[in-house]
Amino acid sequence: MDIKGLHNQMIESYRPRTERTEDAADKAARAKDTRPGGEGDTLRLSHEAMLRATARSTAMQADDIRQERVDSLRAQIANGTYRIDNEKIATKLVQEETELVSPA
Repeated sequence: MDIKGLHNQMIESYRPRTERTEDAADKAARAKDTRPGGEGDTLRLSHEAMLRATARSTAMQADDIRQERVDSLRAQIANGTYRIDNEKIATKLVQEETELVSPA
């Protein structure tokens, strides 16, 4: 028994149906698009992504250097009075982490 070419015949018999389905899906997608021409990409962001984008935008608009703070720290380091408060740093890190995890 020779079944050469059977596989191709089976695939070809389904091709018109799949092409019709794809065409219908494309037409439906274009019908939802309100722009001229009915073509284009759509981008949907999750709530978290929108929050991150807002945070990034806000951070990018902020002044990069608080010169008076930098000068104060340099002076403290130069005269040996700068001290690191590990407890304050740890408390602030835990507070920030809690705020990130807890819903507002």
